[in-house]
Amino acid sequence: MDFENGKILSERFNSMEGEPFSGTFDIYNYKEGLTESVEIKKGLRHGKTIYKNENGSIEREFKYKKGVRVN
Repeated sequence: MDFENGKILSERFNSMEGEPFSGTFDIYNYKEGLTESVEIKKGLRHGKTIYKNENGSIEREFKYKKGVRVN
């Protein structure tokens, strides 16, 4: 990841073999108590990123296209 002033400028998601990842995965953030479900295509966020609380209710939802947030 590349950062500037505390903001993510770019990020890449690779498989264990170092190839660009495509698919969906979940990340649990213990500090916030949220699960982040991320859709990835060719190593970049592409599709929805959804944050759910411990009850499964959606807290936040963003859409990405080729790694850029569009909403």
